[in-house]
Amino acid sequence: MAYKKYGEVFRTLRKQRKFPIYHFEKLGISKATLAKFERGESMMGFDRVVIALHELGTSLEEYEQFLNNFLINDKESIIADIEHAEIIGDKEELINLSDKAEQLNFHLLALSAKSLYKSLNHEEAEQIIEYLFSINIWGLTKLNIFYFTLKNFSARELQIIINSFLIEKHPLFASEKYRNCFLKVAYRASILFSSRGYLDSAKYIIDCIDNYHLEHTLFNQNLRNLTLGYWNYCFKDTKKGYQQIQVALDIFSNLEKYEIANYYQHMLNLDIS
Repeated sequence: MAYKKYGEVFRTLRKQRKFPIYHFEKLGISKATLAKFERGESMMGFDRVVIALHELGTSLEEYEQFLNNFLINDKESIIADIEHAEIIGDKEELINLSDKAEQLNFHLLALSAKSLYKSLNHEEAEQIIEYLFSINIWGLTKLNIFYFTLKNFSARELQIIINSFLIEKHPLFASEKYRNCFLKVAYRASILFSSRGYLDSAKYIIDCIDNYHLEHTLFNQNLRNLTLGYWNYCFKDTKKGYQQIQVALDIFSNLEKYEIANYYQHMLNLDIS
């Protein structure tokens, strides 16, 4: 059963707190719904899972650690290494990380690393797409897999997944760690839409995030400004957009994020002739 482990971990946490199954009825979660979830027969809505975890005094990050048998640190380490290797353009390291992830049975992370130095074949891309479309509870690993493999999705597929977060304010935005990861994904998706010529889809992402007033770190705020600048560059005012992008790149440099500045300078491949 696809949901079995989610329910098993939740049941373990509930019993540790000595909460009877009817305890959650006051939160609008019936005994029948929770029992089916714990037995792996059905999946609760993400918002209900978040509310129930909060009642147990457990964060999303802790829940994901339990789900992954505390292998999350291994995954986080590989994810950070993949991201850094992509930023500095180290193909050899990406190949090594893909091999390492495969050896640890992190197959989709292996494909994610591969996608950054070599185009995935149709079967590999379908594995990623089918997996991400099957997700009911998004964790950091899943968000990063999406981040690394965005270019493998059609515009329609990208819009469907992004909309699942933006049509209504997603519960994971309450977590700083998850929110920051999502913003990284969303702004990359917007840049990808702009590069493909999808004016409305690219701006929709920026506008939704602005409308929700999501808290940004200085880094993410600057990434947002760079993304908006690229949208302007592609669709409205090339010179103004170019200037906005250059300001954002200068800020990354001033923050001593030189590799990030060089990465986006190369990725956007701007022409102001």
